[in-house]
Amino acid sequence: MNVAGGVRTNCAGTGFVPWPTRVARIPPRKSREGQSRLAFQAWHAPCCRPASAMGQKRILVVDDEEVLRGLLADILTCDGHQVDTACDGLEALDWLDQHHYDAVFTDLQMPRLDGPRLYEAVQKRQGEDPPRVIFMTGNAALSADFLRDTREPVLEKPFSLDAARGVVKALFRER
Repeated sequence: MNVAGGVRTNCAGTGFVPWPTRVARIPPRKSREGQSRLAFQAWHAPCCRPASAMGQKRILVVDDEEVLRGLLADILTCDGHQVDTACDGLEALDWLDQHHYDAVFTDLQMPRLDGPRLYEAVQKRQGEDPPRVIFMTGNAALSADFLRDTREPVLEKPFSLDAARGVVKALFRER
């Protein structure tokens, strides 16, 4: 397990350190023009805002894309939440066995255990108080029926970091 700046991960790699800077940390690329749209948006986004009045929540970020996983962990940690990360659904289940989470961000398409199967496992394992799940996907049309049935929030990739923050704030205002 790696620990970097309060963000814990079981994944290979060092993770991202959420220092209170104005620029999100992005792994070096060959050229800025070759960066993904998400990485480009994050490069120009302010990293930290004051912790919200809603209090610290425990959030699990599950995605096989290291850059997205790191950026979300970075921004949520800067917002005052406790964040853990996992590379796929199986690692997420290990975290869920060890801790209770208020929310889980998960990609729909991942190796080993995908988002829909992770969602089903979370609902069965967590009993009466399962964490809210926020799905992330590059193609919601592929899983439209599943997403409609869950009635959980969906972020379509690429999304802005402000959109992710907004979903978290709305989610915890509901509870």
